[in-house]
Amino acid sequence: MQVDTVPSFDSHILIDQVSIDGLRKFDVNPFKVTQLLYETQYYYRVRAVNKNDSSKWSSSSFTTQGFANDFTTTDAYVDPIADLSVRTKIEGSTGYEIQIDVSDSFNSIAFNSNQSSDGNATFSHLQFGAYYFVRSRPYHAKDTGNWTKVRTMRVLPFPTTYYPYNNWTDIGLRDSLVFSTRRGIDGFQMQISTETDFSNTLFLDTTLLQLPIFQDPNIKTKTFKFNQNYYWRMRCWHAKDTSVWGTPKKFTTQVAPKLTLPYNSRLLGTNPSTSLVWEPIKSIKQYQVVFDTSSKLNSSMRLDTLISEASQLDLKELLFGQSYYWKVRALSPTDTSAWSDTWQFTIYTPRLNSPFNNITNLSLTSLDWASIQGTSGYILELDSNPSFASPIRIFEKDSNAFFYYFTTLPELITFNTKYYWRVKLFHAKDTSDWSSVWNFTTKPRRAPTLSLPLDSSLQIPLQVTMVWNAYSGAASYALEYSEFKDFQDAQKLSVGGTSKSVLLKPKTTYYWHVRGKNSNNQEFYDWSETWQFTTVDGLLAPQLLKPANQSTELSNSVQLTWETISSASGYNIELSSSPDFIGVFKRTANQNTYIFTDLAYNTTYYWRVKATNSVASSPWSDAWSFTTQRDQSAISQLSFNQPRIYPSPAHEQLTIDCKNTTYKPLFIYNAVGRMVQEFEHSQKGTRADVNVSSWTPGSYLIILSNGKDVIRKMIQVN
Repeated sequence: MQVDTVPSFDSHILIDQVSIDGLRKFDVNPFKVTQLLYETQYYYRVRAVNKNDSSKWSSSSFTTQGFANDFTTTDAYVDPIADLSVRTKIEGSTGYEIQIDVSDSFNSIAFNSNQSSDGNATFSHLQFGAYYFVRSRPYHAKDTGNWTKVRTMRVLPFPTTYYPYNNWTDIGLRDSLVFSTRRGIDGFQMQISTETDFSNTLFLDTTLLQLPIFQDPNIKTKTFKFNQNYYWRMRCWHAKDTSVWGTPKKFTTQVAPKLTLPYNSRLLGTNPSTSLVWEPIKSIKQYQVVFDTSSKLNSSMRLDTLISEASQLDLKELLFGQSYYWKVRALSPTDTSAWSDTWQFTIYTPRLNSPFNNITNLSLTSLDWASIQGTSGYILELDSNPSFASPIRIFEKDSNAFFYYFTTLPELITFNTKYYWRVKLFHAKDTSDWSSVWNFTTKPRRAPTLSLPLDSSLQIPLQVTMVWNAYSGAASYALEYSEFKDFQDAQKLSVGGTSKSVLLKPKTTYYWHVRGKNSNNQEFYDWSETWQFTTVDGLLAPQLLKPANQSTELSNSVQLTWETISSASGYNIELSSSPDFIGVFKRTANQNTYIFTDLAYNTTYYWRVKATNSVASSPWSDAWSFTTQRDQSAISQLSFNQPRIYPSPAHEQLTIDCKNTTYKPLFIYNAVGRMVQEFEHSQKGTRADVNVSSWTPGSYLIILSNGKDVIRKMIQVN
């Protein structure tokens, strides 16, 4: 292989090489040539040889790389320390040289050169604000490449300042100044003045050292004055140069506090309890607030107060519908701000929300008005008369008064009726005017119509059947009845038809209504009207029918019959041989008749009946009597032997001697008709001794019988 700068391959720099092994290979070039000249056209040729022969020459050419059309990588604006690098790396180069200078001829006293093997170089202590020309070239032991194209970069002329921005206003009295710190700067100088040329005594002149780079420090200064124009500038330095002063920036401090809430408006309102709020000013710990009902802030209601460590004033119980005016100024140890603008606001008056005005077909559940915080309660009026002649008046103490919910509608609220309503609010110091009057119309009732018993009926039987008309779409009905108008503790029944019989208490007023139920047993639409009725005082005493009063010659088996009493579920019957019903046979029946058998012959019996059910019983009927016939078969055998009862009066023991008779003792009753002795197992013709020592002195009735005749004997116990 031969390489040369001329195609004739006969110059003094001819390179002639023969490969060692002559092997053909493509993964690694068998002929590596180094340290060629930069940016030079070369010709090369190759031929194959052996001991006996050689091939013809091949031929080709190439041009080596250089920087003539390249440039050095750099930013247009750089810090006093700048990092530069070559853009292209050339294989085979030993190193790279990078030069900078403030002169494009690179021959001034500011000239600086840096050589590196990787093509990167850092230049420090650059002149502030200077324009630098930059170029670079590659090199190795046998050649140095051409210089790149020259490009420029500029070093920052002075520190970059950010906040406050130029001509900014409302800067806080202790606001910070913000600027940028960059590499290569040893320190900063900051000046603040009230003059544009910084000719008077400086407000601030300070030096800042050892600040971290690439940060934007917030530098707190002295406390400014209110509504003052200030100018600030900065410069910086390093060991070899000091920058010029930056362009001064103007800022103006806050004139007065900025009001925030309540909004300044003649239309927007606020609550009777509200807070006057303004934006806090840094370093300000005290504010003066003036508050009044007069726009000139000079009425007898004027409030002038100082607020410390806060930026709001809390107010309570302001007057409804009243307009208020207020302003604020800030106080510092060395200065007082101007007054803020005077703002105004108005306290809310009640505003109705729902139901919407003039709405129809309404199912009323609640009345709602705009929430007004800081009230103690409300007064609500509701009437079907627009003049509110006889309204429902609801007075409630509620600190969050904006809503009234009807758990149970008042009786005044009826279906298909137009109603008017209004609200006023109050707190300890004021009561608002009435709100505007709104109206709504309730929906028509959709429910069954009641039939019986008629509304307000009296003397209704205890067993009553409530009847109503069928309602379209109802598969069944829900029936409610109660002793209370609001149906508390109501009995609720599901009824398949249009009537229901129930047993009620006597002398009681009941309220009832009905509602339809669908095929899924769900109630739908409305309850019917509520009707009422009052039950009778109790069950009526039965009227006796048979046997006729004072009937005689009846058999000893008698059927008693009386009138049926409505609402009665049963009857009590008493039968006695005593008109005072002393010694009584008690029986019950669930019909209006009963048969007594095995009655004594030739005996007068007295009977009476009263009706009963689960909740009441009637008075006793009149007492009727009947007399059974004599036993004809026993008349001839009638014994004249009578029982002997002694002593009378008795003191400790009473003897009933039935020997030589056909009688036996049955019962002994005291003077009030209470049985005090029953002879359950006594035998006819025997003697019984009774201990009466513990009996109450008085008259006692002894009843004896022989199965046909009855003997009554009165005795005395002392």
